[in-house]
Amino acid sequence: MLGELRPRSQPPDASARSRRKHPTLSAFLIRAAGAPPCDGIWQIHPGIPGIGVQQFPLEPDVVADRDQRPARHQSSPSRGALEPMSPDEAKGVPAERQLTVQDDAGNVHLPLQIHLRESRFEPEHYANVLNEAPAEALVDGVVWTVLVAFASALDAPRTDER
Repeated sequence: MLGELRPRSQPPDASARSRRKHPTLSAFLIRAAGAPPCDGIWQIHPGIPGIGVQQFPLEPDVVADRDQRPARHQSSPSRGALEPMSPDEAKGVPAERQLTVQDDAGNVHLPLQIHLRESRFEPEHYANVLNEAPAEALVDGVVWTVLVAFASALDAPRTDER
């Protein structure tokens, strides 16, 4: 277990917008004591027979470097190329490495997609971070955030809003 998800505050119109799309959860990850190290990743469960959960790396968000990055990502020559998946790629991420959400009742939910992002902050910005993030989320200048999308309300953990 990586830790506990603490929901982020939502804008006032979020519930109206959420009725029109997949149920989502935006949260801070409070890392569990003894949790294994992790990297920023994006996992997608395509829901296509024969295609397993796919995973892509996410670079850390280094807040001090934000103004030094290009406004748009530089495209690579292979971006957008359509190529067949190898059988190994189609298998996807092994089940033991797939990120899931466990609710308070112990039920495990496999999301449609999940972003696990590392954000790094300099000490002079800690006070600003703590205006939104719980104190337990900021460890050694790092805050982990999670965005989870579920295929439907039936696939998502129950919340007080439903």
